[in-house]
Amino acid sequence: MKLIRILRAGVPRSGAFCLCLALALAGCDTQEAQEEFVDDANQLPAGATVILDDSFGGAICREDADDWRIAPVYNGVVFVDRPPAPNPVSSALVTVTLRVLQFDRVRGGLVLRAFGAANTLLVLDTILDAGAPGEYIFQFSPSLLSENGIHRLYIFDSFSEIVSYGDLFVVAQPAPTCSVAITLIGG
Repeated sequence: MKLIRILRAGVPRSGAFCLCLALALAGCDTQEAQEEFVDDANQLPAGATVILDDSFGGAICREDADDWRIAPVYNGVVFVDRPPAPNPVSSALVTVTLRVLQFDRVRGGLVLRAFGAANTLLVLDTILDAGAPGEYIFQFSPSLLSENGIHRLYIFDSFSEIVSYGDLFVVAQPAPTCSVAITLIGG
């Protein structure tokens, strides 16, 4: 509709063509960046952001630069306010906090998922409506993941487009200090 208005306003057709071409190329760049992001999300987990359980201070001990990046299609719209905590986790409830910054840019809800023991994609938690700006919280029990080790968590929108991803370590015993936590996950 805006392009039609530009044409009617007397912008030369070659100018309108350049505008259309620029918009199309920008869309291609975003799509290519999104595809690269999805490829990164499908890599094996290599590390994790380490956050102690609140009963041990809730400190962020180490950040993994690959964890909890935002997909190009959601850049400036959503960010992960607090990665999964605690991490590593034994039996405590895991919380992932994210923030939506713009109205109606996240249509429908959001879903937190991970692969389970049978290599099936499990739903860990769901936010039914994330259309308004504000804080949203996912919570789940690590027992849903059914085994110790590193697990890649994914946040999807209601159209199954990936929004973010990051890693969670499930361990047998809780970690009382940063050094113990980092040692437990092999760092």
